[in-house]
Amino acid sequence: MAERMPGCHVVTAPGVQPRVRSSRNLRIPDLGVTCAADEGGLRTLPDPILLVEILSPGNEAETWENVWTYTTLPSVREILMLRTAGAGAELLRRQTD
Repeated sequence: MAERMPGCHVVTAPGVQPRVRSSRNLRIPDLGVTCAADEGGLRTLPDPILLVEILSPGNEAETWENVWTYTTLPSVREILMLRTAGAGAELLRRQTD
């Protein structure tokens, strides 16, 4: 991805602040990608474009709640869900409309 999108970087367990109740709402996906300048010391990932969640049977409801919250962020283009119970993945992609 870095070759195709210079200036972008991956962050492990970044803080993501959704638009819904943003003053009191912080979610932590497993991985995040942003192309915003790395200003260091920030508590949240600015303008994430890709968020990755690892879905296990024990956290399925909480993880899906996070996913729907991530959809409120206009910068998010894709959300990748990886399943631990069996091989599987789901990619949610923002459409132009």
